[in-house]
Amino acid sequence: AYPSRAGTTDVTVWAAQQGGHWYEQSHRGRAVTASLGQRFDRVAWQPWLRAGVAWASGDGDAADDRHATFFPMLPSGDRVSSLNAYALMNLRDLWTRAELSPHRAFDLAAGVHRVQLADGADRWYQGSGATIRAGNYFGFQGRDARGATTLGTVFDAQATWRPRRWWTLR
Repeated sequence: AYPSRAGTTDVTVWAAQQGGHWYEQSHRGRAVTASLGQRFDRVAWQPWLRAGVAWASGDGDAADDRHATFFPMLPSGDRVSSLNAYALMNLRDLWTRAELSPHRAFDLAAGVHRVQLADGADRWYQGSGATIRAGNYFGFQGRDARGATTLGTVFDAQATWRPRRWWTLR
């Protein structure tokens, strides 16, 4: 983030490349996220407008000896997505978000995500991540895409109230 004429401009770019083995298959996964935002600090309610894209590779051929689905090793989701309905695996998420601060203890936020699969030959993955040490629970669920790539459009909104420094209601 850096100061600009209108207030504060923020830019985020993140990329990851994975390599190694996924069980018996060679593994190569990739992911990229990028966003651009502008917070208008000198205007009432300090509006903050942001837009971005998240992309993570999928596996186009389950029958070959290569695994190409990006695997997010940490169970934390993207800061702008509050849902576990889709994970950052085989994904393309175009999003925009607006936030308002009408009072120092109260914030409003709303966003829209256009969510698609990166590869229709792979699965739609959802969940919060691989969080168990033993057993057969993976932490991500997968549903066969059957060649489709469109998951849908997600609208979300939230209000945050901080009645005390140590207490937040969202």
